[in-house]
Amino acid sequence: MQFDASLTPAMTPIDYLNSHCATPTPAAGTASGIGYARWLRYFEPVAELSKGLPVPFLGIMVLIWQLRDKDLQLRYSLKTRASRLEFIGWCIAYGRKEYRALHQAAALWQALDQHATPIWPAVPNDDPAHAISWKIYLLKSARPDLQFDLATRAGRELWLAWYVLHGHHELGFPSSTVAVAPQ
Repeated sequence: MQFDASLTPAMTPIDYLNSHCATPTPAAGTASGIGYARWLRYFEPVAELSKGLPVPFLGIMVLIWQLRDKDLQLRYSLKTRASRLEFIGWCIAYGRKEYRALHQAAALWQALDQHATPIWPAVPNDDPAHAISWKIYLLKSARPDLQFDLATRAGRELWLAWYVLHGHHELGFPSSTVAVAPQ
């Protein structure tokens, strides 16, 4: 079954996710293990929605989106790359607080802790871009009240300073989520 990226009524994101989760997995050896194995499938990337993104778009994210037809579905169509990235920003800033299941999304959090430096090619070694992870970068879309221009060095310095001084506390992340430049 193929996911229709145009989100036609015939195949919604949750329909695709449900068909993906209903597929038996090799780890589902017992009757009681089948339910848990299917639950774990919600923490796998949905290939069609992850395509072109720097981090995976997980099934649990589609499930949360589907549950929120009065707000999230209206705000984030998931039809475009930009919409999916903004939704990931929402998951970082707000979804993690509302849905404990997002805490279990290890693949997402590991990917979010990676450097976002590909956004700023050829920045000097002392540029704050080297300390900005995908988590910190994508969080920006969920916080329009914080007016930092990440296209400039000064904006990146201010954004990173805000995150280190206030953001990680506000969001409940450890301060160690600042990316460390590879040696």
